[in-house]
Amino acid sequence: MAYYPDRDGLPFSAKGIVLKAKLAKLEKYDVGVDVSVGDTVQEIIEVIDIDGRKMIFADGSWLMIRPSGTEPKVRFYVESRTQSGTAALVRAARVMLEEIGLL
Repeated sequence: MAYYPDRDGLPFSAKGIVLKAKLAKLEKYDVGVDVSVGDTVQEIIEVIDIDGRKMIFADGSWLMIRPSGTEPKVRFYVESRTQSGTAALVRAARVMLEEIGLL
């Protein structure tokens, strides 16, 4: 089975407690929540909240959003089973950050 990873990051001036408080709003994306990913809707089936928030979808794809440990950025990492799915996950991560007020 093929895997197509990607990553991106966005500069963010807040840090420390302020950044953690903003990223805590990602908790609304929990198990059972549907997320628009490209032309499909994916259900979150598992969440891992160590060193960020990794959301695993029913099709095995995932995305993780976390603060950078070395730069004033919020990073996101994705992995899909298709190349087009990878691009859609990157867009979905950006939408999530918009929805919680980071963009």
